[in-house]
Amino acid sequence: MGTGIVTRSGADPLEVWNNRIDNFDSADLSAALRTLLGGGQLISKDGVLEISAAPAGAANRHTISVRIPDAPYVADLVVTALPADECSDPDYRSSSPSPDSWMNASARGRRVSWELFNCRVHTLTSRTN
Repeated sequence: MGTGIVTRSGADPLEVWNNRIDNFDSADLSAALRTLLGGGQLISKDGVLEISAAPAGAANRHTISVRIPDAPYVADLVVTALPADECSDPDYRSSSPSPDSWMNASARGRRVSWELFNCRVHTLTSRTN
């Protein structure tokens, strides 16, 4: 389980965005977001649960998109990797380089496991799938 996951205010993202997570109209997407924001591991697999990352401006800042193909919405998290000394409950692993440190590809490359740690979650937004 990853640790050191906070919001801009230093709060637990699961507490801050609890209501927003509940409003995604997909129990599977809500469960995936709770797992990811809680430091749990998610398996990204095409056609089932798709997770991707793209640069979001500032250094070490990325938009991580979580998508379930039949869900009405896609969740976008803007996340910045943090050094352990900036986390109140740091993980022993380094989150840099991000997002590579948060993902682990299987030997065949079809499945990627994602686990957040030592990061600041700036926003959680949704868009139509």
